[in-house]
Amino acid sequence: MDPEFVAPFEVTEDQARRWAKDQLGQTLDELKGAIDDKLADVRQQLEAKDREPVVASSPITPNAGAALLDFFKALPRIVGQGISGDDARVGHARQTMADLQRRLKDAGIDVDDRLQEFPERLAGLRKPHQDGD
Repeated sequence: MDPEFVAPFEVTEDQARRWAKDQLGQTLDELKGAIDDKLADVRQQLEAKDREPVVASSPITPNAGAALLDFFKALPRIVGQGISGDDARVGHARQTMADLQRRLKDAGIDVDDRLQEFPERLAGLRKPHQDGD
């Protein structure tokens, strides 16, 4: 091959390294994007599977165990907030119960709206009863 013909296409070692580094960076970015997309798809499929009933004859989903565990872990704090006498803490307990109720329902455990009212019922225990004395 004629060296004069090739000379205009020749690059320095530094130029070649920068080009290779740039190309590698672009390739890695594309690869990362593809992996992120695939992981998002798999995560979505797993979440959809967790919302499906365990058996066709039951509304209970695989998330039921975790939802029940979270409910029982939060219950002592909810009771404490409910009987605190502090309206803000009672409100926080009510919101926590609403969130837990939603999780339980999503897991196929149907609970009625009285669950959300539990903190107010506890707060009512601290209030003096007026029975016409």
